[in-house]
Amino acid sequence: MENLDFNVQYSGITEINDVISALDKMKEELSDSLKKQWKIEEARKSQISALAHDIKTPLTIIKGNSELLNELDLTEAQKEFNDSILKESGNIEFYIKLLIDINKSQQSQSIVKESINSYEFINDIIKQGEFLCLNKNVKFASDVKEVSETFNGDISCVKRAVMNVLSNAVQYTPKRGRILFSVYNDDKYMHFIIEDSGRGFSKEELTMATEEFYQGDKSRNSRDHYGMGLYIAQTFVNKHGGIINLSNSEYLGGARVELTILK
Repeated sequence: MENLDFNVQYSGITEINDVISALDKMKEELSDSLKKQWKIEEARKSQISALAHDIKTPLTIIKGNSELLNELDLTEAQKEFNDSILKESGNIEFYIKLLIDINKSQQSQSIVKESINSYEFINDIIKQGEFLCLNKNVKFASDVKEVSETFNGDISCVKRAVMNVLSNAVQYTPKRGRILFSVYNDDKYMHFIIEDSGRGFSKEELTMATEEFYQGDKSRNSRDHYGMGLYIAQTFVNKHGGIINLSNSEYLGGARVELTILK
C-alpha cells in the first residue's frame, strides 16, 4: 500500500511492548529505505518516458528522408540499403512503443472511469481486429451477446488491454487461421474473450504467460516478442477490479484469453 506512516499501539505487558518497540524501529527504517527507493523508481520511469518521446523526433527525420530517397531513381543496391533503413526505423518505433507501454502499465495513478457506450466500443475493437487479421490473411469472427448499453471504465485502458490480447492472438495464429472475439456481460462484469487457432498455451504458459517479460519457449517465439502483451493487459484489467483467465480453446484449438472487468 506504500503506507508505513502509522502509529503502533502498545499493550500493558512489558515483554510485548519490547517486541512492539523493536518492530516500530524496523518500520521507521524500512519506511525511510522504501521512500528513497520509490523516489528513485519514479525518477527512472520519468527519464525513460522522456527519452522514449525524445527519440521520436530524430527517428521521424530519418524515416522522412529515407521515404524521400525512395522516390528517386535508386540503383538496386541503394534501394535495398534504403529499405533496410526504413525497416529498422520501424523496429525502433516498436521498441519505443514498448517502453512507453511498460511505463504506463507500471504507473500507480488511479484510472479515470467514465460511462462507455458498449456497442461503440465493441464495434471499434471488431474493426481493428478485422484490419489486423486482413494483413495476415486470418479469418476474424465476432460473437456479441446482448450486452448492457453502457459500462464503466477507463476507455483507453480497457481498449489497450483487449487490443494487446487480440494482437497476441494474431501473432500466434498461422495464415488462413481463425480468431473469434466474443463479448457478454452478467450483473457485475463485462467479459471479453479472444480465441485463436494457433498452437495454444503450454502447461507452463497457462500459469506464467502474464508475468512481465515472460517469453516461454523462445524457439517458438518471434524475435519481436518481449513477453509484455498479456502482462500489460492484466495490469489494466486488475486496475478495473477484474481478472484475466488463460485456457485453451475447445472451439478453435488454440489459446483462449478471457478479460473480465467490473461494469
